[in-house]
Amino acid sequence: MFDCVTPAKLLYIKDFNLHKIMMLFLLRISASHHQVPRSDYQRKITLEFDKKGNKLFSYEDRIRTDSRNVVYVLDCLNDDDNGRVVAVNRNGRLRFTYNGMKIVGTFKPQGIAIMPGDNIVVADPCNDTLHVMNSKGDLLELQFIFKDLGIIRPYSLCFDTVGYLLIGCVHGENKNHGKIHFVKMAERLM
Repeated sequence: MFDCVTPAKLLYIKDFNLHKIMMLFLLRISASHHQVPRSDYQRKITLEFDKKGNKLFSYEDRIRTDSRNVVYVLDCLNDDDNGRVVAVNRNGRLRFTYNGMKIVGTFKPQGIAIMPGDNIVVADPCNDTLHVMNSKGDLLELQFIFKDLGIIRPYSLCFDTVGYLLIGCVHGENKNHGKIHFVKMAERLM
């Protein structure tokens, strides 16, 4: 149920039944411990509808935030895992939606990571691609990682402390075992 804790001590919780995201403000106890507010805690924000009353999400698969607490959601649109990236600010204002590139085919995002400069990397395992966009939703680069790097089925992403992108794959040559690849991102994208 807990999906993401931000540096600003916000806890994002996915509600699988109601297709909404709740944001709770955590109370800091020490450098390594946090206290989750009681259910009557007053500082809760729920992201579910835009300002016009339209649903923001269908099924929130992954949640990440950038340094400005913009919320990026991998939203699954149907049972075929077709999806999009939805970006909203803390007030629920829709910043952008990204539906992939038509030249690649159906967009089925599974992994998301935020770079130190707030650019977003999204993994699409069905097309063996990484989509790199800025915080406005503009595509900066489309990386065909199987063709270029021999990486197949990218599923999960994160950055390590020295700037390498870790790409977790569903399987490699041996279909019974997954793999993790370490890739150095181009400085211009960081």
